[in-house]
Amino acid sequence: MNEQECKNSVLNAAKKLLSENLVARTWGNVSCKCEDGKIIITPSGLSYEKMTVADLVLFDPITKKSNGKHKPSSEKGIHAAAFEIFPDAEFVIHTHQIYASALSLYGIENIKLSAEEKALLGDIGIAEYGLPGTKKLTKNVKKCFENGSKIVLIEKHGAVVVGKNADDAFAKADMLEKICKKSCMAKVENIKIDNEKADSTKNSLTEQEDFSIVLQDPEILTTANYAKNYLYAQLDDVAQLAGRKIPVVDNADKKFFKKHNVVIIKNVGAVVKAKTQDELEALCLIIKKACICYLHTLKSDKNIYLPAFEANLMRFVYKTKYSKQYDTVSKEARKKEIVRVIKFVLFSASAGIIQVASFTLLNEVIFKGNYYWISYLVALVLSVVWNFTFNRRFTFKSANNVPIAMLKVLGYYAVFTPLSTLFVNFLTQTALWNEYLVLVINMLINFVTEFLFDQFVVFRKSIDTNDIAMKEKAKKEAETIEENTATQD
Repeated sequence: MNEQECKNSVLNAAKKLLSENLVARTWGNVSCKCEDGKIIITPSGLSYEKMTVADLVLFDPITKKSNGKHKPSSEKGIHAAAFEIFPDAEFVIHTHQIYASALSLYGIENIKLSAEEKALLGDIGIAEYGLPGTKKLTKNVKKCFENGSKIVLIEKHGAVVVGKNADDAFAKADMLEKICKKSCMAKVENIKIDNEKADSTKNSLTEQEDFSIVLQDPEILTTANYAKNYLYAQLDDVAQLAGRKIPVVDNADKKFFKKHNVVIIKNVGAVVKAKTQDELEALCLIIKKACICYLHTLKSDKNIYLPAFEANLMRFVYKTKYSKQYDTVSKEARKKEIVRVIKFVLFSASAGIIQVASFTLLNEVIFKGNYYWISYLVALVLSVVWNFTFNRRFTFKSANNVPIAMLKVLGYYAVFTPLSTLFVNFLTQTALWNEYLVLVINMLINFVTEFLFDQFVVFRKSIDTNDIAMKEKAKKEAETIEENTATQD
């Protein structure tokens, strides 16, 4: 395949990994070998949901140099080794699928393959543990490749599948998961799985939380009955997203969530909290996998947990590096909001100048200080009209109906104006504060409250919908298409 065909194939496969729950969040990676021997590979720590062709990286396994706006996956060495050892291979996927990950912990030696399974998968290798992205891990996986295994389970981590093409790789991953699930279920057949309905009481832990949920899967409830005090991480991705240990308690209160984003409560389930919806979904997948792995290894006499150093390192690296890389789109959104605030400040400042100038003219020249409240109200109305017009057009870029939007603004000022009038009147007439100091204080209060009101009430559903916003969006899409075309050429 040429470079563009490889990119399209990799992008589709990356999204398929996510949709089929073969990975969570940014874990796992995909690569495809081009006709010139170079590799198209997914970038390090970037969201699969938001990923585009332009985000993929061209990696040269000979020179070790990469070409792209992102760094290539930290596991690029494993992918390069696969293509080097298996010349007929064109596609590699690294997954964190649930049951294959569980088998990487314990029990692979007992796997029995049928003739059909053996024909598709060949020998399944098991690579000793190594920290993700390290030469040690690459060396351990490469050793399995050299022994002829195109399917490799990485201890306490996941699986690597080498295929002739994308379809072949996913077919192998699918069959591998079915085989591993059957083996896992055989291991836990003597464990009483709690299928009874859990306590319907959700506690007060999820009240008033934007992103929270209580999971009540049988595996989670059963784990709560067997685990004592903590469920310790056995896999890298569990340690990264949920931490080294997840509390298992009879009852819980909010103090547990100061240090933990998941708490398992007996007869209730796993209470999961996150900062965003996508993180919540990833945590739900992770906690289910953690409980399945725990039950799978419960009868083992081995100590199958990540050592404290490695587990804490995984969590530290994730919090300081990968979670930030994943949130690139969120950072762009925050940058956009910062620009929006700056625009609002500038337009509000210009409105403030109009308010001060008109107030000064009315209060000092026309009324000569006798009718402060009239001067204030007229100046306020002038500044409001100015502020609304420009912020609607250029700050919030709203195509909202003007009369409706203005009525909402008037609703805000129907509350703010009498309160602020009483406020300034009290400070200037009773407390005898300086009139201009009071004006500045009131303007600051006005600025903050009006911005929030505009953002979440007036323009909430119509932000970035006017002609200016549409032109900017079209321009960005055109630039992306141009960049992709240039890459193809």
